[in-house]
Amino acid sequence: MALIYPDQVKDDSIRRQIEALTYGYRSGTDCFIEKLAEEIGTIAIVFYPKPVVVSTSDFKSNEYTNLIGGQDFELPESNPMIGFCGASRYILPRYREAFSLECQALKKVMEGMALINVIPMIPLCRTVEEGMSWWRWAAASLSETRTASRSTSCVRSPTT
Repeated sequence: MALIYPDQVKDDSIRRQIEALTYGYRSGTDCFIEKLAEEIGTIAIVFYPKPVVVSTSDFKSNEYTNLIGGQDFELPESNPMIGFCGASRYILPRYREAFSLECQALKKVMEGMALINVIPMIPLCRTVEEGMSWWRWAAASLSETRTASRSTSCVRSPTT
């Protein structure tokens, strides 16, 4: 979230740290997508054509808080071990934009790098309704980011 909204990071030294880490990129979000796609792509190409299951982020709230700029975006949680993580986090409007960046990185690997051996995995999907909620949102979100070449989304229907 700090890469999406660096102006909301309260500490000037942390904001400068984010600027230094993202130097050379058009934005913090471009930096995140590019670096994540490069790392996933590196692993996927080594194992190609064998399938590579890639889990989207599943940090606990205290782990997100400890990331650079995280303290300005995370809500306190009394017991992070049993709380807010995985699919339940992705479907909340407060965090959808961050999850969208992960989806865009996966899409870049699967479509832009043509590494079709990557299989996205959504962790901690507690109910069918929760799974359907994130899937509908992710599919709609990625269809908005499609390129002019009419590529397909990296999110597959849960029925396939």
